[in-house]
Amino acid sequence: MERNDLVTKISSCANAQLKKFVDLAQNLNGIPLQNVIIQALEANGLYVFAELLGLDSVKTMENNDVNDKYWKLLNIFTYGTLQTYREEHENLPPLSTPMVKKLQLLTLMTLASDTKYLSYERLSKELCIENIRELEDLLISAIYEDIILGRLDQLNSRLEVDWSAGRDVKYNDMVHIISTLNSWCGGCEKLLTNIEGQVMRSDNHVIEEAKKKTNFNQEVETALANLRKSTSQTTEYSSPRDLLSADIPLSSLMGRGSGQPLPSVGVNMDGTKTKKSKVKAFRPGGKLWSTKN
Repeated sequence: MERNDLVTKISSCANAQLKKFVDLAQNLNGIPLQNVIIQALEANGLYVFAELLGLDSVKTMENNDVNDKYWKLLNIFTYGTLQTYREEHENLPPLSTPMVKKLQLLTLMTLASDTKYLSYERLSKELCIENIRELEDLLISAIYEDIILGRLDQLNSRLEVDWSAGRDVKYNDMVHIISTLNSWCGGCEKLLTNIEGQVMRSDNHVIEEAKKKTNFNQEVETALANLRKSTSQTTEYSSPRDLLSADIPLSSLMGRGSGQPLPSVGVNMDGTKTKKSKVKAFRPGGKLWSTKN
């Protein structure tokens, strides 16, 4: 199940249950109101009580010597922890077994909202559970009831928290929440500014690379055009006849100046005479004869 769907499911169930107790409590007082509060604290799946605590009929209990302890108990379940109850238990009603477990789960929700890893040692102290097996059973129960999302790291004796359901928020805590949200928004704005800067630099880099590519392609096209032109001029004089028929001085073909005569037969380019070959010719009859004969 997606996290958003899980939050919606928990909120819907809690609101439906809480509405039932709010409707019952708003016109009651005395013992009947005490009973409604006890029922709400023992109800499965109900972990928010601020709306019930805010009823006028419940607020009047705070200043009543008989009912004030039930108001304090409801206040602890709304905002406090198991340790809060232990510190004031002498002036509070006793907890039933379902109420003890719920207050342990509420305490776990508070702890899980503050840190990613919770050691078994800390959980044992905060939840007042000394037996590790009982502690793990409670943690597994919390995971199955979608109070938290996480896993038990038995190797390191700790709970790894991925998500935790939220509890009621005090009005005084709103200042801290608003400050935290403003800080988060500021961080998001800085991140957005950095991203926009990186996008701009990336766009400029793409434009520069495109210009370089265009210039390179133009240079290649120019080089190819020059190569084609040079090749076509060379192929125009592909034979000696073409060279003779072309209006090109022979001296330029021989690599000499126009005022110097071409060398005669038997004379090298440097002016020296060539030596005659003394190779003997072959004639029929099997005898050799020399060119001197």
